[in-house]
Amino acid sequence: MSQPNIHPRHFADDGRATVPSLMWIACLWVMRGWLVLVFALSSRQQTEQLLVVFYPRPEQLLQGMAPGAIALIVCLLMAFHRRLLDRGWTAWVALCRPLIVLGLLADASLLLWQSSHHHWQFSWGVATGLWFDAMLLVWLLRSERLQWMLSDWRSHKG
Repeated sequence: MSQPNIHPRHFADDGRATVPSLMWIACLWVMRGWLVLVFALSSRQQTEQLLVVFYPRPEQLLQGMAPGAIALIVCLLMAFHRRLLDRGWTAWVALCRPLIVLGLLADASLLLWQSSHHHWQFSWGVATGLWFDAMLLVWLLRSERLQWMLSDWRSHKG
């Protein structure tokens, strides 16, 4: 496999490839339900008001947290990759891309399901969400740097 345009900033001090910024953005995008919940809970007096602003119906928050749980797992794996690789655990690396793709597909299907319940009435929130999901999916499936990073992590010997 040929190396994509690799810059020294794409390496950590230990010589391993770092996680691309768009991978973190993809995880945070899918985890937005969890992030809203954390921010709302951190404001004790305004928790309910903040949740109502972002999720008018409580079931929407719970539905949004389901794909976010997948992204949360991927974030934790990426955040602790050094510890996992140092112990020789590399099997999880093959799951990173498929799990976040699954999370994005689940998020897009949730947005389409919500839109169908509103009789396909146009909504900027749904349109923006679907556009972000589509762009991140294209990047995840085509990114040479992400593929190179994952193969670098797979080949690591603890």
